[in-house]
Amino acid sequence: MSTETPLDLKKTINLPKTGFSQKANLAQSEPVRLKKWTETRLYDLIREARAGSEKFILHDGPPYANADIHLGTAMNKIIKDFVVKSRNMLGYDAPYVPGYDCHGLPIELYVDRKLGAKKANMPAVAIRRACREHASQALKRQTRDFQRLGILGEWDNPYLTMSNHYEAETARLFARFVERGYVYKGARPVYWCIHDQTALAEAEVEYHQHTSPSVYVKFPMTSDPALIDPALAGKKVFVLIWTTTPWTLPANLGIAVHPEYEYSAFENGDEVYIVASELLEAVLEKCGLAGRDADGNRVAPRVLARFPGSKLDRLEARHAWLNRPSLLMVGEHVTLGGEADAETELDVSEAREKRATGKAGTGAVHTAPGHGHDDFVIGKRYGLEIYCPVDNSGHFTPDVEHFAGMSVFEANPKIVEFTPRHNGSSLWTTPAERRWRKTRTDATAAISRRTLRIVRRRPRSHCAKQPSGKLSGSRGCLPGAKCECETWSKAGPTGAFRVNAFGEFQFPFFTALSVTKQWLSRRSSGTSPTSLKKNRRTHGTRAKRESYCRRVTPARNVAPANGQKRLTFSTFGLTVARLQSRYWNTARSCAGRRTFTWRAAINFGAGLILP
Repeated sequence: MSTETPLDLKKTINLPKTGFSQKANLAQSEPVRLKKWTETRLYDLIREARAGSEKFILHDGPPYANADIHLGTAMNKIIKDFVVKSRNMLGYDAPYVPGYDCHGLPIELYVDRKLGAKKANMPAVAIRRACREHASQALKRQTRDFQRLGILGEWDNPYLTMSNHYEAETARLFARFVERGYVYKGARPVYWCIHDQTALAEAEVEYHQHTSPSVYVKFPMTSDPALIDPALAGKKVFVLIWTTTPWTLPANLGIAVHPEYEYSAFENGDEVYIVASELLEAVLEKCGLAGRDADGNRVAPRVLARFPGSKLDRLEARHAWLNRPSLLMVGEHVTLGGEADAETELDVSEAREKRATGKAGTGAVHTAPGHGHDDFVIGKRYGLEIYCPVDNSGHFTPDVEHFAGMSVFEANPKIVEFTPRHNGSSLWTTPAERRWRKTRTDATAAISRRTLRIVRRRPRSHCAKQPSGKLSGSRGCLPGAKCECETWSKAGPTGAFRVNAFGEFQFPFFTALSVTKQWLSRRSSGTSPTSLKKNRRTHGTRAKRESYCRRVTPARNVAPANGQKRLTFSTFGLTVARLQSRYWNTARSCAGRRTFTWRAAINFGAGLILP
């Protein structure tokens, strides 16, 4: 047996000596480190050390307070923490104020699942209270988890969109928009979820391939056809349209054609149909209108007249089956690609290119101003009513003949069956493949329908060639309007900022909050309503308008120039009378008017919220 001592090889190596643990033990060490940061007030010490340094502000886009954090929210906060801490290390004063978005459909959907069927019998106030409680609990859990990730910030004083202070500041800012004439009550079509009965933002909509019935429908002309061409005098003339949304036909108020396209009027028996010349052969083939000779060869019908679309401008047709006029209009949005996929309303380039290069339809577009953006725009230009006979749940209202009370999608095939049976107004129907919008949350088909909303009017912009403070035109240089210089300044309507009529820089407020770039409000049970009341007692009375100025200006003796309804706002018994027209600046110059309006608007906005 050997008595030699074993060689300790570790002692033959010159290793550094350290108290650093060989194991990370993060599960135990991280909570200890975070506790130390809290006890030593590390964030406050950094703020004190950087006081007076150049500021670096990171505006936190808040997460929804709807559930626990996930990989996406964790990555978002960690990257922001990298940025803020690195800027502090570079010598900047970089505070970080976290925030939470406590309103919106994601929160309401969680509450819907929790409440179940009993939600249908709950008042809106109770639903909002449930949403508020859910958001309050969710943000506490998210705060706990973000702090566990080691993110420094003012966690004891985050900004919450449901807090009294935040809502009061929002009301003050909104009151400034109202007071300066940037806001009016209007109606326009927006994306609408018939399941949740709420407006949808563009980000809440996605597109899927969809098969829907398409139908060719003829609208009889009521204007004298001889106004189009003498060869049509005494003829029974019809304008032929094609649509893949038959459920919108009850809301038809017009037909749009392109002013520069050539259109043909061709005979079919004792009737004459008008279609775009380039689409004539396709229409004849699909609708089976071409005759056959003795040998079975197709015989082209006789074309009585060819003319540009501009000849049809402001003539009238009659609705296919209702006793209602349908105005013929000209619009640049009309293409030979038929109806657009829903995406083209969002300027999706591929969809627009496909529509521009494809061949479909008749070149005459059925127009329902209450059910589409292009239809709304041309309808407003021609003074049509923004008519929408569809209620919040997606059912036709009682005034719709033959289809009252039906769901729009249920009515689609019934309208297709009804048109040829009623008066032969339908010539051909076939299924059509197209892309259609659905909600991201539950894949319910979304429709476009007119909705009353509070709308933001674009602030005035300075004309590039006008002296400072001078505006070209009654409302300044507006998009698409002609001005003396026809030149926009760099900070014009689509720039990062613009200069308003008061000489102040205006950033594009509310863009992120809107359903589209103009819409400020949204219908949702889980969201607090806009703090705005119309005073019906003084609405529209000239005497009341004059009573709030110490002297009467010429502005008091005119009607609103833009045809918009005047709104008055109640503030604790006082009234801020607003005249939405170009004469408002003149009216506000009278003694004491601006001070009174400004104070009343602020008191109104904050007084309804703060205790």
